[in-house]
Amino acid sequence: MKYSLKFFIVAIVFLKSNNLYSQPPGNFIEADSIMRLYSKDIREQSDKLVGKPFPDFSGLSLSNNFYNNAFFLRHVTLVIYWFTACPPCQSAFPFYNKMHVYSELNKNLQFISISKEDELQASKTALLENFEFPIIASTKEGNEIPFLEMGYPLYVIVDQKGNIQYVKSGGHTDLSKIKSFYEDVIIPKMTSLVCVVKSEE
Repeated sequence: MKYSLKFFIVAIVFLKSNNLYSQPPGNFIEADSIMRLYSKDIREQSDKLVGKPFPDFSGLSLSNNFYNNAFFLRHVTLVIYWFTACPPCQSAFPFYNKMHVYSELNKNLQFISISKEDELQASKTALLENFEFPIIASTKEGNEIPFLEMGYPLYVIVDQKGNIQYVKSGGHTDLSKIKSFYEDVIIPKMTSLVCVVKSEE
C-alpha cells in the first residue's frame, strides 16, 4: 500500500514540475500515461490481495460498536471504503442503503463501511443520506484500518473464513453503471461465496 501512495505523490510532483496542469488538452499525454500507470499499480495490488486473509483491523463504529476480524467469520461480508467528497462514492450512496437492506434479508451476508474522514463529517453524511449500516471513521483515535491508501470507492468482499475474495478500486457516477455493478457483480459474487462454503460443510 505504501508503494501506491509514493507512486501517486511522485506522479503529482512530476505533473507540477513539468507544468502539465496548465498545458492545453493536447499536451496531457504524459500526464494521462502516468495516471494510467498508477491505476495499473492499484489493479495489480488488488489482484494480489485475493485469497489472502483480511489484514488485522479494529475500530469503533459511529454507534460505538466494536469491530475486528472476528466480525467476518460465518458471514460473507462486503466492506466499502468511501468519503463524502468522492463523486463516485456520492453517486453510489443510495446503493449502499440497498446493500444494507439486502444483507439484512439474507442471514449469510453482511455489510460494513469505512469512511476516510473524521467522525463529525461521517456522521453528518450518514444523517443526510439516512445511512443505517455500520460506519467506522478511519481517523478516530485508536481505530486501525487497512487499505486507506487505495482508490475510492473501494469494494472488498470477504468470505466466511475471513479471506479476501474480491477487490475493486474506483467507481462510476453513472447510476445505470452503478446499478449494473451491484446487480451483476457484487451480489452474484457474494451469493456464490455462500454457496461455496455450504458445499464444503
